[in-house]
Amino acid sequence: MASSSSSRAVQALTAALSSDPGLLRHEEELLRGPGSLQSWLAYLEAAPASARTLVYERSLRAFPGSYKLWRAYLGHALASEPPLAPGRVSALFERALCHMHKYPVVWRLYLEFLLTPRGARCSSITRTRRAFDRSLRSLPVTQHAEWVWPLYLRFASRATTPWQTGARVYRRYLKLEPGHREEYVAFCRGRGLHGEAAGALAEALRDRSFASLAGKTRHELWLELVDLLVGHGAEAEGLDAEAVLRSGLRTTAKEMSGRLYTALADYHVRRGAFSQARDAYVEGIEGARTARDFALVFDAYARYLESMISALMEEEEEGGDDDSLDLLMAVLEDLVASRPVLLNACLLRQNPDNVREWLRRAEMVPAEDAPGVYARAVTTCAPRAPGHNSLWVAFARLYEDSEPKDLPQAREVFRRAVGVEYRTPEDLAAVWCAWVEMEIRAGAGGGRALEVAREAVAQGSACRKSQRCWMLLADLTESLCTLEETKAVYGEMIDHKLATPQVVLNFASVLEEARHYEEAFKAYERGVSAFRPPHSSSIWRAYLGKFVGRYGGRRVERARELFEGALDAAEAPELAELYRWYASFEEEHGLAKNVMTILGSALKVCPAKDKLGVLTAWVAKAKEFYGVARVRQIYQGAIEVEPPEGLGDADVRTVCLRYARLERGLGEIDRARAILRHGSQLANPKERGSGGAGYWEEWNKFEVSHGNEDTFREMLRVKRSVAAFYGQGAASSSAAPAAAGEKPSLPGFVKAETMNQGGGAQENPAAAEEEGNPEDIDIDDDEEEKEKEEKEEVLEAFEIKQKAVPQDVFGSLQPPSVANNKRKDSEKKKPFLGAAERFKRAKTTTTQ
Repeated sequence: MASSSSSRAVQALTAALSSDPGLLRHEEELLRGPGSLQSWLAYLEAAPASARTLVYERSLRAFPGSYKLWRAYLGHALASEPPLAPGRVSALFERALCHMHKYPVVWRLYLEFLLTPRGARCSSITRTRRAFDRSLRSLPVTQHAEWVWPLYLRFASRATTPWQTGARVYRRYLKLEPGHREEYVAFCRGRGLHGEAAGALAEALRDRSFASLAGKTRHELWLELVDLLVGHGAEAEGLDAEAVLRSGLRTTAKEMSGRLYTALADYHVRRGAFSQARDAYVEGIEGARTARDFALVFDAYARYLESMISALMEEEEEGGDDDSLDLLMAVLEDLVASRPVLLNACLLRQNPDNVREWLRRAEMVPAEDAPGVYARAVTTCAPRAPGHNSLWVAFARLYEDSEPKDLPQAREVFRRAVGVEYRTPEDLAAVWCAWVEMEIRAGAGGGRALEVAREAVAQGSACRKSQRCWMLLADLTESLCTLEETKAVYGEMIDHKLATPQVVLNFASVLEEARHYEEAFKAYERGVSAFRPPHSSSIWRAYLGKFVGRYGGRRVERARELFEGALDAAEAPELAELYRWYASFEEEHGLAKNVMTILGSALKVCPAKDKLGVLTAWVAKAKEFYGVARVRQIYQGAIEVEPPEGLGDADVRTVCLRYARLERGLGEIDRARAILRHGSQLANPKERGSGGAGYWEEWNKFEVSHGNEDTFREMLRVKRSVAAFYGQGAASSSAAPAAAGEKPSLPGFVKAETMNQGGGAQENPAAAEEEGNPEDIDIDDDEEEKEKEEKEEVLEAFEIKQKAVPQDVFGSLQPPSVANNKRKDSEKKKPFLGAAERFKRAKTTTTQ
């Protein structure tokens, strides 16, 4: 076949030479210089495809080590039409590799050809594998990963390649690239080699530096391994599945413990080792480190027991063993009953400093086991854990509530508890107070409780500055000791700045009960000097109340000093009440002028919401003591002073109305009108309710009762001006967001550019008059309308009815228009005359 092909090539080349003179020139050049590579390449480019094989053969005999020639020849052989026989192409590659075995491109072309269906027909699996091995031996190792191994792995993964060959290829590859174990695992799982896949995955997980190229976490890899071991553990020869799973329990995160325990139990169940499966479930329940893992293992164990019970019940119907069934049912019942205790143990394993779970555990266990739980809790839980002191208190309370009471043991627990270094001093104070309360409940006169309380606040104690302990000591001392000891305790609390306002009040109350009034007042003095407003306000109130109630008017000067001090220290909301209290004291025990002075000062310093009430009280006292003249002075000053010392706008309106009523009652109508006019500047007529509208309604009633047409017109004029003022303020506030260059036009004025417009208005004045100025305002019409409205309002207010005057009263003074109207009316009343009648009357008139 080869000889016939070569003869056909010779014939094709001879025919080409005879038909193409250019090829003869290439032959002549080769004869002159057969060692020129460029001449051969030019000849190959010009030769026809049918004769090119012969030219390649001749050129390679001249240059057997030329890469260019071999590369071009191999490409020509692979792409020739019709295609060459696979065996001939393979032989050509083998010839090329004798010279080109160090070139990876040639090897890659050869290996790719062997992997194609065309190459597979001329090459067996063994020959292909050996070709890959020869390429690995020929090329340097740095070129293996890029040029050989991708094709070799593709050959190993083919369905026609035996799994033994593929596995050996992958094992060789993993020695070079150990990070690609996941590819081997996928290959094994695809071929059903689950045991081999589990072994490779376990080896990858044992390597702490292994990183998944697919982006899987170690958690996901462990789950994949668990599925392999549980489902195909028997196929993993040489791999101890139980040892692998237990190593995972030691090395993986705590979130996987439940899944691994259930997998271990399932592995034993599949092997038929049921006792080992139960042991694995129990171990998982006792070793779970999160509530989620506990629930997972517990539910799996319960389902396993239920399935076993169901299977045994079916066997029992066929004559099985009853003892095994009863045993499993007892185990299931005990498991369900102990679930709260088991879950509590899991939570404590997760967080040993969880005080709440320790207390719950002490309540779950039997009474005889509770002391052991508390003892383990106080030693396991960290002293600085939140609520650690409550463990010691509950521990001592356990002995106190036992039957019979074991108070010595409880005191021993408290003695150990107060020596613990807690997170905050308040935790230690709570332990001391619980100890004192226990001693109080124990009875024995309270002497031991007092000793414990004094020990808690003794010099050098951590609770020396504990307010809670000092208050408990004060209560015990007040109940069990003398007044001097009580005074010493309260005084020490105030000196150490541990007292609260309530403590000061309690101290003063104790002294008052013992009739030590001056010492009680001294306690008040110490309290108001120790606290700042607003905390001192309650002390000042109690101090003033007790002092005034004790001495009344016997020590007026001292009482005044106290009131002045209380006013200086008072907050703004409390000033009005204190000033009224001060004024009532002066009214009862002092001077009337002092009352006036106090209320006047109160009006200046009190908050705005209290000023009107203070003014009302001031006016009432002035009217009672001095009469109307002083009331006028107060009202006058109140409406003239501006805020913040004066009244607000609403209060000024109210005061003006009161002042006007006062003047009206005295017959001073003009003064009342002037006051109303003064207050009207603050009353917006459009304000609804008791505001501006109510003020104008009051003035309107006043004018109806005491005014005339002129005063009423003046009131209406003021009302319009005030309404315009407030309307202008609202318009300016609403126009604030307008454009900066656009100025609002004033009513009653015309823009200047309107007067200076071009010739359009001059050329056509009639059109200009018709169009008019859109911004022009007819002031005369508005004035006439306003006068008309005023007149109607006046007539309506005074209820004046108009009646037409008979025109005959005017006589000859009637205006011409009236006479003409009369003449027209008379003409209208004449009867209709026909033409004949008119001629007769005309003739009669001429005859006469």
